[in-house]
Amino acid sequence: MLVGLGRYHDMDIFLTHTEVENLANSEIKGTLVLYAKPKQQFKVTIVLDRENAQLGINAIRNESNWELYVSPDFYGRLKKNGKTGTRYGLGWQIALTDLSRAEMGDRSAAQNLQFYIENRERLPKEFE
Repeated sequence: MLVGLGRYHDMDIFLTHTEVENLANSEIKGTLVLYAKPKQQFKVTIVLDRENAQLGINAIRNESNWELYVSPDFYGRLKKNGKTGTRYGLGWQIALTDLSRAEMGDRSAAQNLQFYIENRERLPKEFE
């Protein structure tokens, strides 16, 4: 799982098709990358939450770890459509995408995140 977090708390979550299927019964672990400072990376876990994720998806940050809780409705829309999202407050948005059904722009964004993760130590200092 790859997650990109934007300046205005917009969050893009990319899952492989296998991860989408496994999310029904287990937690998925991955890496969250700050788009503006891609050397800043965090561990992230996503889990299907049948009780508490009423608004679609809830994000909780605990020091260097993030936890994402997805509602069954949100998960169902992801499985049906390959992508789903929601908007909170004054514009904060979260998008959840199955990479096997993603459009070119989403695939490109996921590839960039993967590049940042694999090359973290080689990224320029201004990316910190």
